Parts: sequence; structure tokens; C-alpha cells
Amino acid sequence: MVAEGGESAQSGRSSQWEEALLVSSHDAALGRLFRGTIHNLNGVLQVATFHGEMEGMMLARAAELFEQARRAESAELAALLAELEALLGGQRDSLGQFTEKINQGRGIMRRVVLTPALTPASGESWTLNDVLRAEIEFLCADSFFKHKVAKQLELAEDQPSLQGNLALFHEIVHRLLENALEAVRGREDAAITATTIANEAGVELVLRDNGPGVAQGDRERIFAPFYTTRPEHLGLGLFLARKLAGELGGEISCLAGAGGVFKLRLPAG
Repeated sequence: MVAEGGESAQSGRSSQWEEALLVSSHDAALGRLFRGTIHNLNGVLQVATFHGEMEGMMLARAAELFEQARRAESAELAALLAELEALLGGQRDSLGQFTEKINQGRGIMRRVVLTPALTPASGESWTLNDVLRAEIEFLCADSFFKHKVAKQLELAEDQPSLQGNLALFHEIVHRLLENALEAVRGREDAAITATTIANEAGVELVLRDNGPGVAQGDRERIFAPFYTTRPEHLGLGLFLARKLAGELGGEISCLAGAGGVFKLRLPAG
């Protein structure tokens, strides 16, 4: 009886710390969201500001050229008009980039407005591709990930909308991306490939990195709580990702292959 009671108490403590971890992870996800948003919006605003200043300079120069053209002789006029034509062409290109950045900023703000609630109650539908793009965007707050990691996306279209707590999907994808990032951190040729697959059974995400990979004997052990091959980590990321995937009726597995290969499978509907 004592042994059984001890096992029950231990199971209760395990459940408590897992629940506390989930709550903490959700709070951390919101913090990560806003850090990434601020970082990315700052980059958008810097580029938009630059192109706005360029627009002002080019318009001022265009006004000067028009004034000179009014007073110029025919030979000078041809040269001035050629310069003016080139200037207007550059202005058109700059305006295109300015508009692109404004639209990018709108996209970031759309995700900010919707994602903190992390619920489909807003009427917006989200797919696994949407979650993946958002988490990649937010992870770009990490300078190494943004500037040093080659990122390749191979995304299946016509995916079904995700059903359930959107926070869980975001947390799972973030944990998998973060694991891939740590595997390649410091490499000169760091690369991560994300592939999504959609079929009648559901949707899948396969993340590949060109890090050291996972030994065959460790492909299951790495999902155990507190198991890690990196001393500076707690060893809870993959454990949490798999647990959350299970709550959604899905699963995460580590596959054989060069580097690290992880597959997330989520059922349809």
C-alpha cells in the first residue's frame, strides 16, 4: 500500500510540473511573439523610412530638372530629359519596395492582432503553413537565424484549417524550429528545410537541418524529459512538443537521415 501511495504521489507531482510547464510555455510564447514582432516591425519601418526619404530626394531633384528643362536649349534639354527619365524609373522601383514593406508590416500586424488570442474565434482560419511562416518570422529576432541560416520552404497548398487551440500549434512548431536552430548554430553553412504535406489523413511538417544529427539509439530518448546532449539546455523542448502534439491527436518522430530530421503529423479535422 505504501508503494502504491508513493507511486500515486509521484504521478501527481509529475502531472503538476507538466501543467506548470505548459502554463509557463504559453506565457513564454506570448513574450516571444511580441519580441519577434517588435524586431520585425523595426526592420520594416527602417526600410520604409529609407525609401520614404529617397522618394523626397528624388522628387526634389525631379523638380529641379523640370525647372532646368524650361530654360535649356534643345541640346541640353535632351540630356536633362534622359536624366529625368532615369530618375523617375528609380522612383518607381523605390515606390514598389516601399509598398512591399508597408504590406509586410500589415501582415505582421495582422498576426499580432490574431495570435495573442491564439484562438480561431476571430473567424480567421489558419493552416500549418500560416503557423510555420509566423514562427519563422518571429524566430528572426535571433540574429544568427535571420542572417546566417539558409531557410528553404517547400509548402503544400490547399491545406485544411487547423482545429483547436492555436497556441498549441504555435508552441509545437516553435519548439521544433528552435531545436533545428540549436543543431546548426555556429555553422558557416547552416541550413534548415521545412516541408509541409497535406493529404486525406491530415497534414505533416518535416524539418531537416544540416547539424550533427541524432544517433539511432537516441531517436526515442531525445523525447524524454530532461534528456539533452547540450549541457546548456534543460532537455524539455522536444518532450513538450511531443506531449502537445499528442494532445492534438498527432505525433512527432525523429527520422533517419543526414542531419536532424523531425516529422510532425496532425490528423485531418
